[in-house]
Amino acid sequence: MSPLLMNTPCTEIEDRGVNPAQLKMKMAGVESENRVVTEVQLERQGKRGSKVTTRKLAAASLKSVVLTERDFEVLNFILDMKFASAREVFLKFFRVTHENLESKSDAWAKKRLQQLDKAGFIRGTYAFSESTKYYVATYRAFYAIKNFAVGVAPSKPTFGFDNRTFIHDKLLLQTRIELETTEGATNWISDRMLRSGMDCSFGFSASFVPDGIFTSSDNSLVAVELDIATKAKSRYRDKVKSYVSLIRKASSDLRISQVRFLCHRDQPFQILKQETRIFGELFVVERVNANALIRGAA
Repeated sequence: MSPLLMNTPCTEIEDRGVNPAQLKMKMAGVESENRVVTEVQLERQGKRGSKVTTRKLAAASLKSVVLTERDFEVLNFILDMKFASAREVFLKFFRVTHENLESKSDAWAKKRLQQLDKAGFIRGTYAFSESTKYYVATYRAFYAIKNFAVGVAPSKPTFGFDNRTFIHDKLLLQTRIELETTEGATNWISDRMLRSGMDCSFGFSASFVPDGIFTSSDNSLVAVELDIATKAKSRYRDKVKSYVSLIRKASSDLRISQVRFLCHRDQPFQILKQETRIFGELFVVERVNANALIRGAA
């Protein structure tokens, strides 16, 4: 994918109430030295008198940045997982250098995130209970991916944290990195993608989706359920039955081979072990420790 020069005006439209239909991408392509340089502008296309909240930024505060293929992957990753810190971005995208060597520092990952932040593609923020800086993606990132990353359907920006699910979302982010780093998991499909209806291959409903689906090292499909709070026993039983029913109905080429329950508490672990015992290897129930996630991250 050719790098793209993304220039944006000093008026940034990224409030929660904007109708995407009101935003229009104007593109003017110019070929120069075998490289496509694309000027992108976001324009408000609402009717006269319509109320669209905008945030005016000084022109000098928005920097031009050449988006590489890796940048598109980083932005889509942040959109898909709701947020990410420099550490997760480093482990997934910058840990191995172009010379296929182990990187000794995350300095370049942090610098690149700062550049994307200054260009308005991401925004640094802090959770109520964390000193770690996290990045969330903006609509500028969403439309850049949607219009220029071939074959990618990005999730919409979240703009911040949901305090009700922040701990779960953070642990799920770390779990994904751990699975991809240590077990060779690939092709992650997030719960956001499954709920959006953009990936209907597995037959999940909006009210029943796993926390993620990935392809394992033996090329089988695995669903992940991250459990951090104790629920009623009947809810676990219903979830197990739903998985069994779904897997039996699924076509052979799209069938989930295994469901992995990762439990952060002992009681859910014991309940799920009991409820899944008759189904053999279809379910794997594991007792995990949050402190063990992302080995070597500290």
